[in-house]
Amino acid sequence: MPDGGLAVTPNPGKINELLVDKSYDRCSHLLKRLELDPSEGYNDFKEASKKIATAPLSRMSNISRSILSSVDLDEMKLTRRRNFAKLHDALSGSNRLAIPPMDSFECPLVYPYWASNGDALKKKLIEKKIFVATYWPNVLSWVGENDLEYDITNHVVCLPIDQRYGIKDMERITSEIL
Repeated sequence: MPDGGLAVTPNPGKINELLVDKSYDRCSHLLKRLELDPSEGYNDFKEASKKIATAPLSRMSNISRSILSSVDLDEMKLTRRRNFAKLHDALSGSNRLAIPPMDSFECPLVYPYWASNGDALKKKLIEKKIFVATYWPNVLSWVGENDLEYDITNHVVCLPIDQRYGIKDMERITSEIL
């Protein structure tokens, strides 16, 4: 989504007072992904992320509203859960992170895989054109190298499970890891 994250609140209160976001200038990475190799849009993605990081809180843009209305959220959730389960079945024995039962969460974003060689594994997967995001890299400047948060940021590999991928993709990911 070009707007970044989506906040849901049971108390909408003053949301209608917020301006509607304009996101046309943060979409090039999404468009490039449709016509080019995803890596072609990575620099655009980083630039869009910088813009989002400094943007004020606002209502969803018309572009994001249109994209979201075209998505079958139930099918997306089903695909993510199926992909998550496939990775978990294959990797749970070597995952240093204890994963709670699937029923304890609604819809996973990624499969978090804590590997002792997380840095090397990330590099290997990226070389194999398997995109793995590093979430919260700012943590590395906030904590020391001996802190748990540092280890998590560096060694937990966030494996992709989203709706663009199927079981064959999950098998490819697991074969690269194992």
